[in-house]
Amino acid sequence: MENEIENLETQITYYATKYYAGEPEISDDAFDALVDKLRSLNPRSKVLKTGWGFEVNGDKVKHRYGHVGSLDKTKTYEDIPNRFKDKTIYISPKLDGLSAVVYYENGKLVKGITRGNGEYGKDITDKLRIILGNDIFDKKFTGAARGELIISDSNWNILQHKYKDMIAPRNFAAGIINRKDIDEDIKYIDLVVYKIVGQEFKPTCNNREDVLQWLKLNFKHCIPIYYYPVLNESSWNAFHEQTFEAFKQLGYGLDGLVLTNPDIQYLAHYEDDHHLYDYVYDEVAFKFQAETTTTIIKEIEWTMSKNNRYIPVAIVEPVELSGAIIQRATCNNAKWVKDQGLGKGAQVVIQRANEVIPNIMEVIEQSEEPLPTHCPHCGNNLVWEGVDLICDDINCPNVEASNLQVWCEQIGETDGLQYTIMKQYLDQYGIESIDDLYTKQVYVLNDLNTRKLSITESKILEFFNKLYLEPVKVEKALMGLNIPRLGEKTAELLAQNKVLLLNLFIFSFNNENFGKPGIEDPTNLLLDLVKDATTKTLMENQWRIANLSYLFDDNLQNNRLIFPEIINKDEIKYIAVTGSLQSMKRKDFEVYIKNYGYELSTNLKKCQFLVNNDIESTSTKNKQAKEYGVPIITEQQFLDILK
Repeated sequence: MENEIENLETQITYYATKYYAGEPEISDDAFDALVDKLRSLNPRSKVLKTGWGFEVNGDKVKHRYGHVGSLDKTKTYEDIPNRFKDKTIYISPKLDGLSAVVYYENGKLVKGITRGNGEYGKDITDKLRIILGNDIFDKKFTGAARGELIISDSNWNILQHKYKDMIAPRNFAAGIINRKDIDEDIKYIDLVVYKIVGQEFKPTCNNREDVLQWLKLNFKHCIPIYYYPVLNESSWNAFHEQTFEAFKQLGYGLDGLVLTNPDIQYLAHYEDDHHLYDYVYDEVAFKFQAETTTTIIKEIEWTMSKNNRYIPVAIVEPVELSGAIIQRATCNNAKWVKDQGLGKGAQVVIQRANEVIPNIMEVIEQSEEPLPTHCPHCGNNLVWEGVDLICDDINCPNVEASNLQVWCEQIGETDGLQYTIMKQYLDQYGIESIDDLYTKQVYVLNDLNTRKLSITESKILEFFNKLYLEPVKVEKALMGLNIPRLGEKTAELLAQNKVLLLNLFIFSFNNENFGKPGIEDPTNLLLDLVKDATTKTLMENQWRIANLSYLFDDNLQNNRLIFPEIINKDEIKYIAVTGSLQSMKRKDFEVYIKNYGYELSTNLKKCQFLVNNDIESTSTKNKQAKEYGVPIITEQQFLDILK
C-alpha cells in the first residue's frame, strides 16, 4: 500500500504541475479519480491540499489575506453538512475556471495573483490589467477580491474555429495565463468575481448579500446569488435542478453549486503596520460527475415555454448517476425528438456531466411514437417554426401566465429571489395576470405593510414595491414585455429614442383607436431605427406594449420610467485611438469614455486627441495627427484628463 500511495502522490503532483503550466496531459475526470483514490488510502497526505503538491516557481507572491483554499465537496443531499440545513442559505454557481485574487489600493489594481497552492501564487498582474483595467468604482477600497478566470461559451466557440485539437476551456485559459508573454487570445478570458477575500481597515460588507452588491458595483462580471429561504430535503432536488439550469444561462462552464451561509466572520490581524481583516465564509460545494448509463424512455414530457414553444424532456426509467436517482433527460427541441426517433419505449444512453438534467448521448433503439399536434392549454393546432413546435394563438392561457412571469422577473427583480418564490405569493393573492397584479395593488401593499414580516416576506415586500412604486429603467420595462426579438440590445436602442417610444406607447395604449385621426402609426419611425422583422414583431405585439400603461398615471402624463440621459450631439467630444490599449478592452474603453461625453471617431480632423501608447511612432495616424494639429497623448494621460 505504501508504494501505491507514493505512486499516486507522484502522479498527482506531476499532472497538477503540467496543468498549471498550461500543458495538461489528462482530463479533469481522470485527475479527480486519482485524487479520490489517494484520499481513500491516505486522507492525511500532504498532496491533498490546495494545489495538489504543485509548487509555485518564478514570480511567486504570497497571498495577503489568509489561505486561498478550495471548498469541501458534496455530491448528495445527505452529504451536505447539517449547519446548512433547515435554514436560510444562498446558492451560487461554481465556475469551472482558474482561480485568481486581485489586490487594490484605494481602488487601483496593484497586484493579481493565481491561487497557486493557496499560500503562494503566480504574479499575473500584467494580464489582469488587460482583462480588468486599472481601477474600480470604489476609490476607498483597499483589499482583495477573488474570481475565476474563465472563457465564456461564446468565446470558446470562436476559439474552436480558430484552433484544432482543443482540450477544454479551463485548460486553454490556464495555458494563456501561465505563459510568460501576453498572448493575444487573452481577450477571450473574463474574470468573474465572486467574493471579497480581505480588506484593510474596517470591513464595509456585513453579509454575503452586501458583498454581492459591492461586486456588482465594481466589476463587469460577477456571479449571481439566489436566496433560498429554507434548505430541506423535500425541496432540494427540484430547487437545485432549476437553479443549476438557470445558472447555465450565464454562458460559462459550471461544475456544481456553492452553498453559503449568509453571515461572514472577520479575522483581524496586524501586518507590516497595517490592520487587515480576512473575510471568512461558511461554504460547501455541491458537485456533479460525468457518468453514463442506459435506460428506457417512459414518455416525452412537453412544456410550453414563455414564448409558446413546446419544449420536450424525456421521462426515463429511474437510474442512478453520480449518486443521484435520475428520471429526466434533455431532448433539445421537437425536430431533434423527431429525427432521433425518441418517444415511449426508446432505449437511450444518458450522461450526467456538468448538467443536473442529463443529456441523451446515444439512441440504441428508436420509438415510433408521433409528435404532439395540439396545444395543451388552448387546444390550438401546433405549427412548425424552425426546429420548434409552437402555439401561435395569442389568447392561449399560457401567454398570460408567461407574460406575468417575465414582467415580475424584470420589473420586480430582487436579489436572490427566484420566480418560484415570487409565484407562491402571487398565487396567495390570487394574481394570475399583469392586470390582476395592478388591480390588487392596494390590497397587497396594505396586507404586507400592516403585519410583522419574516425574512422571506421582507424580500417579497421589496419585490412588490418595485412592481408598484419604484422607478423603472425603460430598458427593463421593454424587456419585461416578453416580446420576441426584443432583447437587451434592441431595448437599449429604443430607450435612446424617447419621442419614438412615447409615440409607440400612446399608439398601443389607445389600441381601440387604431387608424383614427390623432393616433400616429409609428411603423415608419421604427423602420428607421430597427430591422424590418423587429418592427413587424413590435407592431404585432401592441397588446403587450399596452401593459406599460401600468407604469403611467390615468392621464398618461406622470410615469415611473427612467430614460437614459441623452447627450446633445453638439456637446460630444471625439478622440481617435490607434494601437493596443492596456487598461481595458477596446469595447469597454468606448463605453467608459461615453460617461465623460467622449466618443471614438476615425475622422482625425474633428478629434481633440489621438490616443497612442507609442507617441513617437511614425505610423500614418501619428503623421496625420501632427498634420491636423491634433495632440498625441498616451492612454494613461487621457484617463488622467477624464479624472
